[in-house]
Amino acid sequence: METSAWDVPTIIVKAILYAATLTASGAVFFLAYSGSLLAQLPRRRIHRVIGILIVLSSVVTVMRVPMTAGNMAGEFSGIFDPTLMTMVWRGGEDRAICLRLGGLALAAAALRSRRRWLVFAIPGACLAATSFAAIGHTHTKVPNGGPILLVATHLLSAAFWLGALMSLRVVASDTTPVEIGLLARRFSSMALAAVAVLIVAGTVLAWLLIGRVSALWTSPYGQGLAIKIGLVCCLLSVAAFNKWYLTPRLLLNDSRALLSLRRSIHCEMALAAAILLATATITSVFGPV
Repeated sequence: METSAWDVPTIIVKAILYAATLTASGAVFFLAYSGSLLAQLPRRRIHRVIGILIVLSSVVTVMRVPMTAGNMAGEFSGIFDPTLMTMVWRGGEDRAICLRLGGLALAAAALRSRRRWLVFAIPGACLAATSFAAIGHTHTKVPNGGPILLVATHLLSAAFWLGALMSLRVVASDTTPVEIGLLARRFSSMALAAVAVLIVAGTVLAWLLIGRVSALWTSPYGQGLAIKIGLVCCLLSVAAFNKWYLTPRLLLNDSRALLSLRRSIHCEMALAAAILLATATITSVFGPV
């Protein structure tokens, strides 16, 4: 498949957009279910990171329209072409952008100190996370509402995971093993359902988009999808290690387990970044067969 010089920056920007939006949304969820287990200092630190991610997501969301226009034109001047930008806007980006920016604005309510503001922040986080379902291959390959709901469910599960990773890393920088062990146990008790939803929704979507198992090694889209599946399996393996080995040690106040958890979270975050890059690549450069 022919590629252009615009592909690399397009992929990187899209991966950053995924990371910022989904992590900010998932961190709002983390604030909600962590409840009284989360001390005031790490809560404020998570607030700061959410604020930064909301700003980053908003900026990159706006940047995406001229960048997509430039990619369509194949040259730098395309980012200033009003006709191309109008085509991008009317091609579905209008829905995605409005949902994402509106959702992020509501999610910013989580930055308020009182938990009652989460009543507004949680729906906003859901809107922001699922805004990517408003445009993409599912609209052209399988033009009905079912796959869009699957994409939205898949995105919410991914946001839940990414937001927890960021939040647990923030907490792990200055806490006791028992405190983060309690948070890790609460997250892992809910993560089983999130993982199940992630896998089921992802499997059904993959089948709807590629239609046959052989496409995983015979088409560029399928090969990218296979890489993504492999990375997800690695991520789940690290998460299982955290749940079954590190968390019990943390609850016994083992300080060495806390150091191991920090390294483990860094590994998970690196794998998550690779997964987002793979996702951005197959959704930007390749199309399902």
